[in-house]
Amino acid sequence: MPHQGEVWKIAFNPDGKHLGTASDDRTARIWEYPAGREIARAVHTEMARGIFFSGDGRRAISWSPTAGEIKSWLWRPEDLAAEACQRLTRNLTPAEWGEYFPEARHKTCSNLP
Repeated sequence: MPHQGEVWKIAFNPDGKHLGTASDDRTARIWEYPAGREIARAVHTEMARGIFFSGDGRRAISWSPTAGEIKSWLWRPEDLAAEACQRLTRNLTPAEWGEYFPEARHKTCSNLP
């Protein structure tokens, strides 16, 4: 699970299958555990010094105290796609789904025309 800087914090997702890391390389990352495959990443403007998961495991919360940043982010593709469907006013085209949500494999939002 490589970073380009020192890793300051790690946290396990409540599902026990994912691990979050926060590093001097300005990233907070989510890894598939124990395979070590990177699943998601949040980029901070300064060193990321902490990470934890919400109680339901859907959100990662990472922070950079030197930049005064706190990020709360959905990291699973299916959660990102579901959130998008709640906020969109139209369905995305297949090309847009592929561009913005390549891992989500959604074709349409059932709540939209």
